[in-house]
Amino acid sequence: MFRLLINVLFFSLIISSCNKDNYDACEVLDCGVGYCADGRCQCPKGFYGERCIQNHAPKAVLVEKVEVIRFPNKRVDYTAWDSLDNPDLHLTIYQSFNKIWISSTSIQNADSSITHSFNVSPLARLDEMDLRYTISLYDDDGSKVDEFMGGALFYPYDEEKRLVSTKIVDNDGFVAFKLYLKYEF
Repeated sequence: MFRLLINVLFFSLIISSCNKDNYDACEVLDCGVGYCADGRCQCPKGFYGERCIQNHAPKAVLVEKVEVIRFPNKRVDYTAWDSLDNPDLHLTIYQSFNKIWISSTSIQNADSSITHSFNVSPLARLDEMDLRYTISLYDDDGSKVDEFMGGALFYPYDEEKRLVSTKIVDNDGFVAFKLYLKYEF
């Protein structure tokens, strides 16, 4: 009799633990960039699908900040950019030959061993997803013609990399940049 009672208690414990009302699908559901609510993925703007891993192409990519992460401290002929100090950096973003954005300030006496940041205001709007853009770095020589230090080509939206918040633009040349991005849908 005692064994029967133990078996009944054991099986009732197993049956109650398998109750589907206690099951929370969100504990095992991977929603990618989204979140789970009531057993279903809730996707952020720009993403869709049952796991929030597919994304819509944006109408525009907005650049909010640019970091210069590499640039030459000297010209190709090993002479200094400026006669008394380091170069004075400023940036331009082009789409073909059209200037999309020009930095309103220069970073004076820039040291090539550290990263330099430009806040992009107003935000640079890149709305041709299938066209290449160029980001160019110049030594600001004041009243003289600015000297081109280098540039890099990039596409604003890369379907394979999804909607990234930062993008490294580096064509294995003298300069490299890190772009901070937002998207418009």
